[in-house]
Amino acid sequence: MGSDVDLLIKVREAPKTPRERAELEIRIEELADLPDNHPFEFHIVDEKGFQRYIRILGVKPVRVE
Repeated sequence: MGSDVDLLIKVREAPKTPRERAELEIRIEELADLPDNHPFEFHIVDEKGFQRYIRILGVKPVRVE
């Protein structure tokens, strides 16, 4: 199943391994109280990756705290 909503999440330090990435995604899902099956795909990036997404996609970021 493909995602319906892509979320770009900027962190100080991006996960270095697939396991670290999966653990962070699970933590986000828990904090957001998401069900096992949800429409979100997380793109977790550091500052460099964030700037690349902004430049390539031409999007305007929105800060959510």
